[in-house]
Amino acid sequence: MAQPYESSATELVTTDPQLLRRKAIDAALADRWREVILPKPLQPLTNTTAKTFGYELLPELDAELVWLSRTPAHSPPVIFLHDFTGVLWGFDALARVLRAPCLGIQCSKRLIEGCTSMQELAWRYVRLLPPSVRKPVRLVAYSLSCRIAYRMAVALEQMGESVQLVLLDGPVGPENDAPPRLDGMVATIVDQIQSRVRSQQNGTASLATPLTDSLELTADPINALVGMVASMGEDAASVTTALLQLPDPQDAPTPPVRVAALHIAAESSANRTNGTIETVKRCLPGLEQAAVPGAQFDFVEQSAEAIAEHANGFFERLGVAVEGCQPTSSYTE
Repeated sequence: MAQPYESSATELVTTDPQLLRRKAIDAALADRWREVILPKPLQPLTNTTAKTFGYELLPELDAELVWLSRTPAHSPPVIFLHDFTGVLWGFDALARVLRAPCLGIQCSKRLIEGCTSMQELAWRYVRLLPPSVRKPVRLVAYSLSCRIAYRMAVALEQMGESVQLVLLDGPVGPENDAPPRLDGMVATIVDQIQSRVRSQQNGTASLATPLTDSLELTADPINALVGMVASMGEDAASVTTALLQLPDPQDAPTPPVRVAALHIAAESSANRTNGTIETVKRCLPGLEQAAVPGAQFDFVEQSAEAIAEHANGFFERLGVAVEGCQPTSSYTE
């Protein structure tokens, strides 16, 4: 076992089909077990035995909470929030380079069914969070979920929790009334998603759709997102359309919060704002600003390392060690 790549060892029968493809021991794989999702929770006896002998156990999660990365083990976790699709696409690259364990919240029919406002959805997300991800609660939100993250921060602050926000979106617009969500194209996009789903169910789906023409764009990225959402099935499409149409009433209480917040924007001058950051910015007077290369629909993936550099520095300035910090009892239990 200490010298697995010597000729005498490789001649033995092994159950590892990858053994002969490797050239050396990769120490980074020592923590790969943290990324394994158990098919079912540990039985009570197994759970008790593991705790008795000091084995580290990560918290059991709801179905909508997904581990994106579990290393380093003893750094406070970061919680990612989805965009308007409700899923966590595009976060893999960022989760790999952010120096913290990364959880993601993805929306579901169970979470959004009967929801009457973004404020209510934010409270539902807060209730998903196990105690081990708090003190502080670190949220990384993208696009539409920047509003949800802000309302989560309000709720968590009322509960006495410390919150840190990193908001990923387009550039901040002028100081005027926020533009409508997705530049007022929500109804068009919702109709197109529903139409695409019906076409797929009837076996008549086509890559060419009227959405591109209605937006007067060529190579429209929204068209690709519509196709992606529709391809994930009727349930995913219904979640997306519900998120797009979820009311965010301006007359709802939106008190300024004391949380530290960083806005990382796509720096493309051709990018158009969609009202998310403008709405949140009014309630975050101390919002820090940073910019990375890219446009609205690809910068989270394409500029993952630059985003991580800003986010890691932001967390460090707040006094939270992102590497080598001591584990809390709630996290290790």
